[in-house]
Amino acid sequence: SSGINAEYGGEVSVQGYNILLSLSALYQNSDSITLSQNDQYQGLCRRLLPNNGKDCISFNEINSLMSSHLAGILLPSSIIKEEEEPVQIEIDQVIEHLVPHPAYKLLSCRMMPVVSEHSREFTNTTWDMLSKYSRQMLFQNSIKDEGLLWNIRPASETGTCNRQTSINRSISNFVVCRGSKTLLPQIEDRYSVVDMYRGDRTKVMFGYCKHDFGKLDKSVFVMSNAAQNGAFLEKLLVDSWRKFNAKAFLYQYENFGLGSDWFLDSFNIMEKVNLDYRAISS
Repeated sequence: SSGINAEYGGEVSVQGYNILLSLSALYQNSDSITLSQNDQYQGLCRRLLPNNGKDCISFNEINSLMSSHLAGILLPSSIIKEEEEPVQIEIDQVIEHLVPHPAYKLLSCRMMPVVSEHSREFTNTTWDMLSKYSRQMLFQNSIKDEGLLWNIRPASETGTCNRQTSINRSISNFVVCRGSKTLLPQIEDRYSVVDMYRGDRTKVMFGYCKHDFGKLDKSVFVMSNAAQNGAFLEKLLVDSWRKFNAKAFLYQYENFGLGSDWFLDSFNIMEKVNLDYRAISS
């Protein structure tokens, strides 16, 4: 797995080019790609560190928050079945589950609760609350647990199919619960109602670990392969095509042997990815 830490906008003029070239290369040479967008994590850091006395958030703080999200997924966890011993989940099982088709490799990660280190010992949560909020964050493709719209629910809960409130449809999800008093059946019941692509609810894998994560006695982590993981591609491609057609900044890449053909191949690859992910939402 590889990560592209991208921003929707920035001060670097060739930022879109770099993301485009990196993603297209990774799509051909990796099993999965975990997307972590700097601007989203920067906003989350500002909420967690409101009184740090600094004008800006450091890369160390952003990377620390990203690492916590990924660690909750990648640290050992087990499959729990009735009247059977726990079976540790291997990383290749997770990738095979999350990426059932090579056309869909974009993954996103979220965790609950997200609290500052100083607030953890005062945080009181329940498994029902964690599963409820993490599922809604998945529906809205958000890494924040605030500002959620609770009227966005899958059709199986509302009894209607309202495409005006676009829900983040999933291909597959991996849910990890960490804590000594995990109520896994309660979590599984909550995630049994998820708007899955083609209605396949077996595409939710659950992992369990009895050890606390950090100072949190209860935590839930969700890695998902979902439609809105590719939502940023539309803007990325439009902006990159505009610059490419104007031949803007191409000389910087030609100096290192990256000609127009290299860019066109990258455009073709990511245009196909964009269409594939848009098809999930339809």
